[in-house]
Amino acid sequence: MPTHLHRTGCTHLNQLLLGWWVGRQIYDEERIIGAVPRFTVTAPGWMRYPLKIDGQRLWKQWHLRGMNYFKIARSGRHNWSERFNPASKLYQAWLGVYVVRDSEHVTRYGFEQGDEPDPERLTLAAIGDQLYWLDKSSHLNPAMIPRGQLTVERTDHQGHAAWFLTGSFDTFSDIHGTPTAYRLYDASYGIPDERTWRHLVEPFHPLVLHGFYIAWRWEEHHCTVCIYGAGVEFDRKDGVHVNTYPLIKDELLRMARGITWREL
Repeated sequence: MPTHLHRTGCTHLNQLLLGWWVGRQIYDEERIIGAVPRFTVTAPGWMRYPLKIDGQRLWKQWHLRGMNYFKIARSGRHNWSERFNPASKLYQAWLGVYVVRDSEHVTRYGFEQGDEPDPERLTLAAIGDQLYWLDKSSHLNPAMIPRGQLTVERTDHQGHAAWFLTGSFDTFSDIHGTPTAYRLYDASYGIPDERTWRHLVEPFHPLVLHGFYIAWRWEEHHCTVCIYGAGVEFDRKDGVHVNTYPLIKDELLRMARGITWREL
């Protein structure tokens, strides 16, 4: 029986079916928030439908409640996601939305002190997300450490007065050679056999994640919204220095700017 996804030949179909099915489910957190994002722009090479996860699983140490919606690269000419291909510009890339709602523990997340954002506070959602992802990938010591201060400037998004933040973090790749305990995870995300990438990188190799937030307070729905996009910088074993963020930043921004909302 085949044990790894690249032998099944159906990664892209799995991603489509999972994304379609997930999109039809309404979580309790979404009902409380009262709105869900719509990803109206999909750049070539990306999953068509976003996936989502209850944010409490990512942020419980900070008592944050809400949702995380995200997209990764779809399967390419191989039968696995290009997010796990170190030779791809979409390697380890993310696009998504954090929605952190007000709760009995935290109100006005990232904007507790007023109308201007607290950048360090806002990054907790991304840090918790990365730590969770690395842990589920069986990394023994997950880490995501900010590199200096984030830049912050005013912007707007779909009529919301928002803030554009950029920054970098030291962390690790989640690429590894061991299938997870979740067969649906492997079959949906497209985890390749390590023989396809081990000549380029080591499992869980260090990298720098470069990315942005488009963040605002949505008082009507009592939540903070953070649209995010990220690429990575790292060194391959063949001596090539890679920085994908400048290559994909424009398409990340185009997809981010295309995110609208549907009221529930």
